[in-house]
Amino acid sequence: MIKNILLEKWSRNQMGHFFILRGPKAPLSQWANDLIEQILVMDLGISPAVTKEYLERGHPDILEIKKEKEKYSWSKTQNDFTEFFRFLQYHPIGLKRKLVLLHDANCLTQDICNKILRTLEEVSSTTIFFLNPSETPMLATIESRAITIRPITKVVKEEISLKKVQEFSPWIETYLEEDFLSPKVKKQLINFMSHQEDASTLLESLKGDKPLQNNLFELLLAWESNHYSSFAHKKRFLEETLRFKESQIYNNPYKERFFGLLTLCSQNNP
Repeated sequence: MIKNILLEKWSRNQMGHFFILRGPKAPLSQWANDLIEQILVMDLGISPAVTKEYLERGHPDILEIKKEKEKYSWSKTQNDFTEFFRFLQYHPIGLKRKLVLLHDANCLTQDICNKILRTLEEVSSTTIFFLNPSETPMLATIESRAITIRPITKVVKEEISLKKVQEFSPWIETYLEEDFLSPKVKKQLINFMSHQEDASTLLESLKGDKPLQNNLFELLLAWESNHYSSFAHKKRFLEETLRFKESQIYNNPYKERFFGLLTLCSQNNP
């Protein structure tokens, strides 16, 4: 239903500028790609059978942006979004509008969000889809300008399956990639999660390192989402996550943001 409405808007050249798509990650990505394929069929008159091959070759009016590494947060060092901003400078040449699929939008840093926000005011012939596979809100000024859609109505079982309960220390070894956290921070985190002590040392190690702070935040989200806990605990965690993101918007001290989140996560360590 939602897809049909968007396709009708597209056919009339009435598509909005910014959309935030929320839902399970893999089905959400597939839904967005299916939408793009149907748009190609409409505008270019090609058959559905050749759209995937067409997209693999690339189209000058379509840009898909993904993180370099699955478990890393967006950062200036990994992707400065130069290609994104250059893409917005030109008018569409084959489609009614230019299209951008920006995956893992929930992991965008505030700096990148602010840079994107400045360009959104100037975008006229481009539609941007922010794919947000979490309930973590984006920058408030982006949320207020975008239309939020939850296109996935049928829950995919593997997306919500929970792993067996295990302690944090062995779990983190299976989750972490090299350089995701420094060895020192990793050791301090395991100590806090296991014994609920010496949080100040861990928080001090995060000082001034925003990529590290983003990685730790994503790690805590993964820990909570992969483990059983009561409904009340999940509700408190969601509330704490929302407070965390809100405090980022208002530049509250990072120690204040992380302490509540770390304390709550440590309570889910058997």
